[in-house]
Amino acid sequence: MHPEHQNKTSDFFERKASEQSRQVVFFDKHTNLNKTLLKASFEMALLIAKAKKSFTIGENLVLPAAIKICEIVHGDKIADALRSIPVSNDTIKRRIDYMGDYMKSQLLIQIFLKSSWLNAFKNGDSSMFTSLHDFLTVNELSMTTSVSKQLIEIREDSTLETEFNEKELTEFWLRRQQEYPVISKAALLILIPFASTYLCETAFSQLQIIKNKHRSCISQQSLESNLRISVSNITPDINMLCENMQAQPSH
Repeated sequence: MHPEHQNKTSDFFERKASEQSRQVVFFDKHTNLNKTLLKASFEMALLIAKAKKSFTIGENLVLPAAIKICEIVHGDKIADALRSIPVSNDTIKRRIDYMGDYMKSQLLIQIFLKSSWLNAFKNGDSSMFTSLHDFLTVNELSMTTSVSKQLIEIREDSTLETEFNEKELTEFWLRRQQEYPVISKAALLILIPFASTYLCETAFSQLQIIKNKHRSCISQQSLESNLRISVSNITPDINMLCENMQAQPSH
């Protein structure tokens, strides 16, 4: 394969093998470092969006403050590592937009799944009594002992199934609140999604804070992403988002 090396001693090949091993270790460390810095960048962007602050606060205040604190508490070596975290204005904006798009997609999936379940409910599909595990999964309800007990009782109660087919859905689940609080609460959240104007009022209030006189030029996409992060209870999967992105150096 390499005839020019055929007369080399074993020491030569051992050095080459050692060099290659060091290169692999360096590459692994560099890759892991980039992933760590990228995740730190996303976490900072998430905090900035939740606090409804300007994108520039990352590089103008948050990162300099973190570096200064690390210098005092842990020394210059650890503080220097923070300097490579990408937190420029444009970077923070991209991170927030990316998380906002992710949260929007997750919301649409939840709406689709819940709407499908509700349509089956309204059409009198009593098979829900045999597929409540799917319902719990869709609504992110953990299968605790309490939930399991409620699930078993509902499955085995033919009287409830008859009542379910005869009454309005809302009335049925309102009657079950004391007896089956966890499952009935999840059902009512779907059946009565706009029982209060609280969320609308909260969103409007958050919007006024985000789009103030100092941020009049914020793009529509960034405005929506900031608002979504501020009011939504959906948590972006930062580890997954980092896997889908290539770490970028700070600029």
